[in-house]
Amino acid sequence: MKRLAVIVCILLVTAVFAGCTSSMNAKKESASTDKSVQVHKQPVAVSMLKAPAQMAVSQAESEEPAGVIPETLEIPAIHVKASVDKVGLLPSGKVGVPKGSKTVAWYKDGTKPGDQGNAVIDGHVDDTVNPAVFYHLNKLKPGDKLYILDSKGKKLTFVVKRLAVYPRNNAPIDQIFGYTYSRMLNLITCEGKYNPVTTERSNRLVVYTELQ
Repeated sequence: MKRLAVIVCILLVTAVFAGCTSSMNAKKESASTDKSVQVHKQPVAVSMLKAPAQMAVSQAESEEPAGVIPETLEIPAIHVKASVDKVGLLPSGKVGVPKGSKTVAWYKDGTKPGDQGNAVIDGHVDDTVNPAVFYHLNKLKPGDKLYILDSKGKKLTFVVKRLAVYPRNNAPIDQIFGYTYSRMLNLITCEGKYNPVTTERSNRLVVYTELQ
């Protein structure tokens, strides 16, 4: 029997990518103060949740297990080819973040890409000066394809099903992280107006994709 992790309880929705908030604040003072024309030129947070309770659910083992530990994410439609960091929860209870602006982060305590469930990868939209890996994520359209490769070169193809934008403090965390019989990979970044006081953007962009 195969054990799959299911996120069943969310205690608090926090900023998506809290790491950007802390790691990029040092550069914030050097960025342009014209926020009206700098909508994508500010540090962006992308941390997902705080202290989710988890429980294992037994499922019949697939005849051909599809799940992989991701090493590379490719999204040809927006010219992305990025290494995948593996992150869990920080001591604060928030999800870890990518090491840099050009890498992405897979929530390793959740579902493997290709397995039944919602696998989750997040990435920064920008830093204080330059576009980051998910700068053009909002340009994806249903039908666009993306690819996950593991360390042995196994390649999985996912197809964009839909895009959704949620308020920062009101994202459907169970829908993004929770269990489903479908084999989903959800990409997350920040969207919307930047608040220099909270160093957060107002919304979270989620791109829902499914294994082909």
